[in-house]
Amino acid sequence: MANNHLQELLLNSSIFKPLDDLINKNNKINISNLKTTEKAYILSYLFNKYNKKIFYITDNNLTINQISENLLFFIEQNNINTFPDLNILPYENVYPFIDIIISRVKTLYNIAYNSKKIYLTNTKAITNKIINKSDFLSNIIKLNINETIPLRK
Repeated sequence: MANNHLQELLLNSSIFKPLDDLINKNNKINISNLKTTEKAYILSYLFNKYNKKIFYITDNNLTINQISENLLFFIEQNNINTFPDLNILPYENVYPFIDIIISRVKTLYNIAYNSKKIYLTNTKAITNKIINKSDFLSNIIKLNINETIPLRK
């Protein structure tokens, strides 16, 4: 994680003061032409300062991965959730990579339980059909260490 002194200097700089003013007035903000490291810093800044959920929607999985990696410099990994697109075409006879499925389920779980985290996704991932919250929550099985559950009722 970044040096706290460096973060203090940046937060108090003339670059972030106008951003803070806009956010405090509940204005919508649009920031463009930034590198992924700059996006990651701004996302971590907003997350740390306001302690709220942040959703960032980009155009592809590559950008999600780059921002996620850059965020690790500023915040802990457990505060970052990615919801990538499945990278398969409809009716294609292949399954998505297990890492993608795990990431998507973890993200849906954290959103369902209202966890304050940074959520990174892309337009394709969120425009595809997604399970509704009640169905998702009703299919969760919580296990404790050394706990056994019967497979049949």
